[in-house]
Amino acid sequence: MSHIIYVDEQEDSTLYSLDEVCRRLLLDRNFVVLCVEHDIAGVAGSTPAEWIFTTAAVIRIHKAYRLHRDLDIHPESLALILELLDERAQLQQEVASLRRRLSHWELP
Repeated sequence: MSHIIYVDEQEDSTLYSLDEVCRRLLLDRNFVVLCVEHDIAGVAGSTPAEWIFTTAAVIRIHKAYRLHRDLDIHPESLALILELLDERAQLQQEVASLRRRLSHWELP
């Protein structure tokens, strides 16, 4: 069962503490710490008490948790999988853009 979170993807300037991330995502603190330790989400600050998460980092942690929960993927593998998913999304955007450009040259 997936829980609903509210994180404004358009608001890039919002920053969250470790406790806020855990509360918003309904996650155990240990999972979020693992995400930072395995470079799934970058943070500012040197200790967990000082960590500051961006909106993008919070969204990435949520995706990581869903992959972990739904597919039983180990935290050590999540960073690579998320990177591949991001690359796939970028390639899909490029293909769509190229198709739009190509459609201008097609004959009716």
